[in-house]
Amino acid sequence: MKKPRKARAAEAVVETEAPRQINWPLLYAIGLLALLPSLWFPQDQWVYEDELLMQNPYVLNAELGNIASHRLWYGLGNTPYGDPTFRPFVLLSAIPFPKIPQGLRVLGWLMYVLTGLLLFLWTSSRSSRGSPWPYLVAALFLVHPISAELRSQILGLSEIMPLLLGATAFLIAEKTPYLGLALVALAPGFKEIGFFWVLGYSAYQFWGLHRPRLALAGVVALVVWAGFHFSAVGGWFGAPQPPESINPLVSMSFGDGLVSRLYLLGHALKLFVVPTELSADYAQGTLPLPASLFQLPVLLALAFLILFIKNLRSLLGDGAYGALVVTAVGATVFWELHLMGFTGNYYTVLFSERAWVGVYFALFLWTTRAITFGERKGLT
Repeated sequence: MKKPRKARAAEAVVETEAPRQINWPLLYAIGLLALLPSLWFPQDQWVYEDELLMQNPYVLNAELGNIASHRLWYGLGNTPYGDPTFRPFVLLSAIPFPKIPQGLRVLGWLMYVLTGLLLFLWTSSRSSRGSPWPYLVAALFLVHPISAELRSQILGLSEIMPLLLGATAFLIAEKTPYLGLALVALAPGFKEIGFFWVLGYSAYQFWGLHRPRLALAGVVALVVWAGFHFSAVGGWFGAPQPPESINPLVSMSFGDGLVSRLYLLGHALKLFVVPTELSADYAQGTLPLPASLFQLPVLLALAFLILFIKNLRSLLGDGAYGALVVTAVGATVFWELHLMGFTGNYYTVLFSERAWVGVYFALFLWTTRAITFGERKGLT
């Protein structure tokens, strides 16, 4: 006897919502793959800013009060042009490892593996049961060469943690929203980009889930962090402008500066696809600035932004998944290209692959969404 249409529909929903059988041994093996890029860095010494940060007496003496009330580079002599950064949780993470570089690298690796696991969970929610796609995406994300610098430095935590906390918050935004807020509210303590993660999460709670009280709590968290930041830095997000030899953006016209910022975004996107020109230190003169409008990275950035804006409405209507993509792209692009450029930070930070991990994460989610939408429409 043929079942009623409603009964068949209910069975289809149950089948669709059945939990995925996770192959945990395979997932553990993929996590170990994340160690491979780190092997390209020396494992027995500090690298770049790490050694300088570990000279901070507040870290060496575990002075928690001073860490919570001073700038990241406070008291260190190589920042004569000002330091607008307040990242107390990065310094707190370094306290247990004053003479053990490997310890912090293991911590960075673990946080990155957790981020890869989150990517697996997110892509699994859009893939059919039994599909190998989530495993492939997690493997590509974890083993990609651009991540080598990310988990090999103390400052890599400042990039990984806002993304990890934000992606987790959006994952539990509907069922445990206040726990999600508590997690994402920690993000500004790792890097200023965390302000935009809190803002994105609060906006989703307000407009997407219609929870104004929770959104208001997010605004309160932003105000509290802004107060700490203002107290520690002595201002908002500004700093004295460095000379052109440090940051060529400061002397450019608005037009040249805009095109050059597009070049930086396009350069990061190109490295994501063709990671053959990676560098741990993009010093003065390594990239052609000011850039020309018709250079390939600039055109690539324009195409990316046009496509993103074109799909913005569709993404915003796609629940927490779409809101996560929008927040990850928006926060990273706005912070790295706008605030960092106009407030005079060292321009080498703008070229660091580790700074663009939010965009890379979102690209995997966006690609998964496009493929699954194509499957539903019979296009693939």
